[in-house]
Amino acid sequence: MSKKSAFEAELNEIHAIFAKKLKGLIEKGEQTVIAGEVHTVSPSAATLNVIRTFLKDNNITCDKGLPSRPVGELAASMDKIIEETLPEDLPKFTN
Repeated sequence: MSKKSAFEAELNEIHAIFAKKLKGLIEKGEQTVIAGEVHTVSPSAATLNVIRTFLKDNNITCDKGLPSRPVGELAASMDKIIEETLPEDLPKFTN
């Protein structure tokens, strides 16, 4: 039984390290080599997808009724874009 506990502790540690690494990529960006020089750039689409999948796999969601400020701003931006670009005669689908 103690082997299982040690194994679980190791998995928890790996999970925590991975979460911290992903958080660091969001906060600090990624390093890439461009023309022989190292540059820090925003996370790539592939990295952002890994982060999204990690959050989804861990059941981390945003409550639609209580969105974070960035999520709320994104939703408002999308609503505005949709409102401005869709023809008026199209039905609007809401929850």
